[in-house]
Amino acid sequence: AGETLLIQGAGSMGLYACAIAKEKGVTTIVIDSVAERLEVAREFGADHLINMTDLPQMADREAAVKALTGGRGTPWRRGCTTWLPWAGT
Repeated sequence: AGETLLIQGAGSMGLYACAIAKEKGVTTIVIDSVAERLEVAREFGADHLINMTDLPQMADREAAVKALTGGRGTPWRRGCTTWLPWAGT
């Protein structure tokens, strides 16, 4: 397909998005801050993993994505995170 999908979050929804994208032949980049979740994403077919702990600044993550895509970035992004307002900040 020649397309790349950036998936923010390697929880259940992110893993599902990764698996579906791989089924369609899409290259996937998964970003998360939990190393164990990133390893599960790899098992679900993620092509590239970015650990937010290693790159805490958004500009650094953007640069990493551009490096992985030959400077193009990704037109397709999917945020797969949960925010629980009652859980505090």
